[in-house]
Order: sequence, then structure tokens, then C-alpha cells
Amino acid sequence: MSETRKRAPFGQRLSAGLQEGVDWASGNRDLRVATRQATDAAVNAAHVREYIVVYTHGRSASPTWIASVPDLPGCAASGETRDEAERNIRAAIERHLELMRAEGTPAPEPSAEVGSVMVAA
Repeated sequence: MSETRKRAPFGQRLSAGLQEGVDWASGNRDLRVATRQATDAAVNAAHVREYIVVYTHGRSASPTWIASVPDLPGCAASGETRDEAERNIRAAIERHLELMRAEGTPAPEPSAEVGSVMVAA
């Protein structure tokens, strides 16, 4: 003779199944988030750009260093020393590119070149 298994009422089975589905979906969502973060990190690492930075030393009563990026109009920073200006411009460039990404604007490829011209002064 076969044993008869007593089944839980439909509502309990449905509730348990839904909870199991929620648990699976949550785990799956966590996996998707982790995968997305790893993908974003790889894409960001693959798209490293090197931008030209122009440093200008002020000659005023309180001399400061001004740093600007020709390829990123409006991106500038300053510092009391050149090292400080460099740290500040790095942060400014990162923030500038973050804002561009948020707006859906692609980061421009670096195109500025550095040169010098000798003239009689």
C-alpha cells in the first residue's frame, strides 16, 4: 500500500513558494548587482585616459598654482603648491567625468598636445 502524504493547504504552499521565489530573486539580484559592479570596474579600467593638464603659477601677493584641462572645458583647480594643485585637479577631473557619465555624455578622447615656441622677449 502506498502512503498518503498530507499536503499543506494551498495558501500555505503558495506562500512558501512565493517566499522561495523572493529569496531566489533577491539572491539573483545581488548577483546581478555584483556582476554589474565588476563589469563597471573592468570597463572603467579599460577606459583609462590621460589628459594634458596646464599648470600656471600665480604671481600675485598670495601665489597659487592653477591647473586646467584643455580637453575638459571648465575643469580647473588650484592649490598653494603644485602638488596640491595636482591632487585637486585629479579630483576635479574625476568629478567632471562622473557628471558627464550621469548626463549620458561620453568622456572626450584626449586631443590636446603640448609644445613650445621660442620668441625674442
